[in-house]
Amino acid sequence: MIKSLGKLFIIIGLVTFGFVALFFWLIGQSENLANLSIGTALFSTVLIVVFAVSVAFFILGMILYFVGKRITRNQRPETRNQGRMLACRDVGMDCDHIVYGKNDAEVLENAKKHAITHGFTEKDLTEQFLNRLKSAIKDK
Repeated sequence: MIKSLGKLFIIIGLVTFGFVALFFWLIGQSENLANLSIGTALFSTVLIVVFAVSVAFFILGMILYFVGKRITRNQRPETRNQGRMLACRDVGMDCDHIVYGKNDAEVLENAKKHAITHGFTEKDLTEQFLNRLKSAIKDK
């Protein structure tokens, strides 16, 4: 929201700046700059004010855009490398324990340690059993 508002202010600032530049160019094209009418002088003053406002809009837009970008980046849920998990119940055990790890290897290592609490020995942890564990590992 803040980032979008910043973009809008940047666009408004740039467009008004463009119009101000165009009008100053048109005033500069008049042949006799020494004899500018009061209306043209007032118009030039208004253009200077509009120019200042357009610069303010642009600067405010840049601030809002980058602040909004930082806010949305900090609020965005981290989807990379949240880790992996294995529920003991998913491999047929009557146990609510869940094993966590950064990757599959770490989850398997933690699962082996937990399997010992169920009475498994190193001999019981066959390749077939480990493959069953690997297939039950999920993202956190």
